[in-house]
Amino acid sequence: MVYQRKQQEIHDRIRQIVADVDDRLGRDPEHPVHLIGHSLGATIALDLATRPEDPLWTDSVTTFGSLWPLFHVCDPRRGLLPYTGSSPVRLPPSVRRWTNLWEPLDPLAFVAARVFTLANGELPRDVEVQHRYASGLSTHSVYWTAPQLVSELVRA
Repeated sequence: MVYQRKQQEIHDRIRQIVADVDDRLGRDPEHPVHLIGHSLGATIALDLATRPEDPLWTDSVTTFGSLWPLFHVCDPRRGLLPYTGSSPVRLPPSVRRWTNLWEPLDPLAFVAARVFTLANGELPRDVEVQHRYASGLSTHSVYWTAPQLVSELVRA
């Protein structure tokens, strides 16, 4: 609820953090950033990268336990066409690559390739993370139990 009310402030703060590193980062296709987000962080990352005005240009977006595909199906994200079920929604070129980790028992994780396509026509890469029975019902946090997988995906 806080994100819905303070979305602009949150986006501005993230942009400031990126600019503190290098004020050119994310401003255009020649200076893209890599975004990583879990759960609501994934939603914030993708909302920033797909803003119709002044998007945060990305070389890659890696999401874990993302609700963004569900959010878009229920209530289209600003600047994107609605999902009709007949074909995926094309994302803007500001999202060059998207790797989406999801765990089948995570009620808050959704696949992306059924809903979206990248601007170049490729599908986002959905990577199923196997459920670790030792994690019990905390499936929404299971992604952090696979650090090797996360490390490999971020480097890819």
